[in-house]
Amino acid sequence: MKERTKLSIILETKNLTKYFGGLQALRSIDFQVKKGEIRALIGPNGAGKTTFLNVLTGLYPPSGGDVQLKGVSILGLKPHSITQRGIARTFQAIRLFGEMSVLENVMIAHHCRTKEGILSTLLRTEASKKEEKMIQERALETLKAVGLDEKKGQVAKSLPYGEQRLLEMARALSTEPDLILLDEPSAGMNRKEATWLMERIENIRTQGITIILVEHNMRLVMNISHRVTVLDFGEKIAEGTPEEIKNNSKVIEAYLGKKGDHART
Repeated sequence: MKERTKLSIILETKNLTKYFGGLQALRSIDFQVKKGEIRALIGPNGAGKTTFLNVLTGLYPPSGGDVQLKGVSILGLKPHSITQRGIARTFQAIRLFGEMSVLENVMIAHHCRTKEGILSTLLRTEASKKEEKMIQERALETLKAVGLDEKKGQVAKSLPYGEQRLLEMARALSTEPDLILLDEPSAGMNRKEATWLMERIENIRTQGITIILVEHNMRLVMNISHRVTVLDFGEKIAEGTPEEIKNNSKVIEAYLGKKGDHART
C-alpha cells in the first residue's frame, strides 16, 4: 500500500527553503502533488508563489531542501533539462515570439522533443522532413485543445491579450509535459474568458497532465481545484479541499489582515 501511494506522487518538495540575501522567501515547504490532480497554490501578493515555481523549474537554486519529480531529485538541473524530464510552465508576463505566427510559436516549443540533429535539418533529409511534419501536426492538435487552431496563421502579437495567454499555455503543452505549472493564467481575462479557461484546464487534465495552478481568481480556483495550498510570507499556512480553505481562519486573516485590515498588498 505504501508503494502505491509513493508511485501516485508526481512532484514532492521536502523542507524547501529559499533566501535572497537575508530575506527568507520560502520557509521549509513540504508539498506533494498527486498524478492527475489540479492543485491550486494561492496567497496574498508577496507570499512566495512565483518564487516557488521558479525553484521547481530550476530558474532559482534553493537554499535548502529537495525537489523530486517522480521520485527522483531534480536539484541542480538546468531549466531545459527539467523541461525534458516533464515539467512545463507559463509565466505571469507573456513570453511569446510576437512576430512569429501562432503555429510557429507552438512548433518551436515542441523542438525540445525532436530527435533529428542540426545537420539533418539543414540538409533537409527525409527523416527531418518527416519529423517536421509530425511537429506541425502535433502543434495543430495542441492549438485545437486551447481553441486557437483557427488562428494558426495569425501573428502572435496580433491576438487579444486573453488569447495570447492561451497561446503561451499551448506552447507549454507542446513540450509534452507530465506536469504543467500555470502562473496566473487568467490575468487580464474577463469573466467569460476565465470560464473558457477553466474548461481548457479541465480538458488538459483529462489528457493525463497534472496541473499546479497559481491564481488570484478565487472563483476559478474554487471551481476547478482538487486541493488548495496556501502560502503567506513564504510559509505554508493551510492545505485542503477548496471548501476547507474557504472557511479556514488563517487563510481569511492572511488575505484580509487582523481586524479586517484590507490595506495589505
